[in-house]
Amino acid sequence: MLQVHDLEGEPIQVGSRVWYQRCNGDDVIAKVTYIDRQNDTCHLAYVIDDGQQACRRTAIARMFLERPPVFARDEDVSAESRELQKSCPSKWSVTLEQWNMVINECKHNIRYNHIKKNKERDKHVNMHDVNKHFVQPWSVGSGCGLALLLNQQGLDAEIMCSHAWAEDVDQCQEAVNLIAQEEALCVRSGMWFCTFAQYQPEDGVGPSIEFQLDLEPFTSVINSGVGKLIAIHTTTADLYARLWCVLEVDEALRSKDVKVVAAFSSQYLENAKEEYLLMFDVGNSHQQAAKAALGVNTSQAQCSRKDKRRLLKAISKHGGFQRIDEAVAEFRHAKLAPTLLAALGAALQDEDARVRRRAADSLRHLGEHAAPAMPALGAALQDEDEEVRGVAALALGRLGEHAAAAVPALGAALQDEDAEVREQAVIALRRLGQDAAPAVPALARAVLQDKDANVRIQAADSLGHLGEH
Repeated sequence: MLQVHDLEGEPIQVGSRVWYQRCNGDDVIAKVTYIDRQNDTCHLAYVIDDGQQACRRTAIARMFLERPPVFARDEDVSAESRELQKSCPSKWSVTLEQWNMVINECKHNIRYNHIKKNKERDKHVNMHDVNKHFVQPWSVGSGCGLALLLNQQGLDAEIMCSHAWAEDVDQCQEAVNLIAQEEALCVRSGMWFCTFAQYQPEDGVGPSIEFQLDLEPFTSVINSGVGKLIAIHTTTADLYARLWCVLEVDEALRSKDVKVVAAFSSQYLENAKEEYLLMFDVGNSHQQAAKAALGVNTSQAQCSRKDKRRLLKAISKHGGFQRIDEAVAEFRHAKLAPTLLAALGAALQDEDARVRRRAADSLRHLGEHAAPAMPALGAALQDEDEEVRGVAALALGRLGEHAAAAVPALGAALQDEDAEVREQAVIALRRLGQDAAPAVPALARAVLQDKDANVRIQAADSLGHLGEH
């Protein structure tokens, strides 16, 4: 007896049109003719057309999506587990390995492809679909979310995921696994993912969504000792168009112990790179290109009306939206920066001085993320255009500890024929702190011998800073 799946995710009733997988593996659309509630089965009628004649067939199938055996059965769920679902959000975690297992369990189910095939516009399955067609049917009647059905004693959260719910599940999974590799996350790390963490069915057996939200789960998890908040970015849904996600990153930013990292799907990263470089190529500044590629306006984020007032109040109390926008822009840029370096390094060789200036300025804005471009910036100190030379010097000064190897070149730039270039080289050396110690003799000569008063003043100030370190 095989499973039957409704087309729309609604309760099956007589007359419903459903997907039915036959014994030979073929999928057909069938009509429900009778429901046996006692045995959770239904009688079906469908037509098989082999191209020569149409034949009417009947079948009996299970009505409901069975809970995979990896999850605890209702009779095995302990009272302690049900109590955890009502009281301790930081315990509602799955391991990274379990998270992938649940996603793959959904993707390998015939219902997943049926959902994708029957989307009228966007041909992808999102987390709303996963919740409706898998999470709720698998957990209904248990009183526990999927996390506690997998880990009945609870699992402490080490990582929290922030996601948009409307995102493509395939891109979401790719983004999470890419960042897991980059951050060397252990597959047994406890990961808090709200779709799997909360009890979703709203069946009266377990806590309602409203009850669980009143526990302030996001704040509770952030304050429980998680080390990272992973902000999942896909091309199919804007993470920060959802006010709950804004609150999550706001809570993480207020905690000094939580590192916020952007997880990009490969398509999101490629789209952002293309948009940035397009804006750059047609003459825009770094700020304009970055805003076009990765701009964010969290004040425009939305949620349900009943939740909006309390979320806005909490965010405003902590400093408002501008602070969040700046932080989001920073961790997004940190993720995008490595993909831009080759193109910006090549632009430093462009025959047009205006392009070279913008390339140097873009690298300056990328700060320490531009460290791999240090050789190209060092070479730009010899550019025929004085503005390129000056901005390149400032860019080198923003590389932090990575710029120690550039100190000799910056010291040599104190002999540049242009006073403004010399002044910018002094400023760059001052930013490098003690790493600029090898340039002390050159700075001392500038104090005593430079013809420009501003250069002499800046050089003296730089020496003073070096003396303080």
